[in-house]
Amino acid sequence: MQKNSKKYMKKIRLILCLLLSINLVSLAQSTVFKGTNFYVGSENLSYFVMSSIDDKDLSKYAEKWLNGYGKVSKLEKNVFKLDKIKGNKWSDDLSSIIVQIKSMKRAQKVMFYFLDKNGAVLGQSSMRDQDAIEFIESYNIYVLRNEELTLTNTNLENAKDDLQDANKAFAKAQKSLEKNLKEQESLGKKLDASPEAMSKALSEKEEIVTQIVGDSTSAKTMGDLNKASSTKEKEIQKIKKEKEKAENKLAKKEAEFDVLKNELTQAKRNIKSYEAILKDAENIKKKAEKLLEAL
Repeated sequence: MQKNSKKYMKKIRLILCLLLSINLVSLAQSTVFKGTNFYVGSENLSYFVMSSIDDKDLSKYAEKWLNGYGKVSKLEKNVFKLDKIKGNKWSDDLSSIIVQIKSMKRAQKVMFYFLDKNGAVLGQSSMRDQDAIEFIESYNIYVLRNEELTLTNTNLENAKDDLQDANKAFAKAQKSLEKNLKEQESLGKKLDASPEAMSKALSEKEEIVTQIVGDSTSAKTMGDLNKASSTKEKEIQKIKKEKEKAENKLAKKEAEFDVLKNELTQAKRNIKSYEAILKDAENIKKKAEKLLEAL
């Protein structure tokens, strides 16, 4: 089980490190499209990206990301307008940008319309194409970084749950071992008391037998003594059976003790493994946070 924990830790570390070190710029470049989409009553030039991410999240990311470029207003659900644009390098005629998120059957489309001062969509000849694409790529990277952060947070929560389960397993193993020791102690006391009980029963039976063989015993008394002797013999046999039963139980408990001790040792090792996994998960989340802050 310890080996599996180490393999799991290495696997999680590798996957998330690869995820966080991926070249998102090259990825984003292949996902920005340019074409016509329907806006204010007709087809108009737009730059857009496709995504399988939930439209609510895309909308949340868009609003927050746009705030870094000017004044953002929400026109309606999943539609934002950017005014008072900072650092415009996309068109000399640009006045505002509309970002519209359209939810489709199997994907979402995030569309960017660049508008002039009259609210008309700028055509291809008015746009600095590559700059516009890079602008939208930066949104795509922002979305991906946020999704990475969500994934690393999920990984962190999973690591916390695993550690909690490992602690519970350790507590359970410890309790089982303590219970086993108490049962062994109880059985040991029972076996220690068995010789004394047997000695007493044999002594009492001997006294009864002595009376039976005596000359002065009446017929009535003889019947009572025989009955008492039979009862005492049953008591002796019961003591023997209980002693044998206790010995068998004790042997089983002693065998179980070794198994439970090994389980407790392994449970303790598992805790150390999951503590290391949790530390890794915390560091990976911090890395994801720094990558997002750097945008």
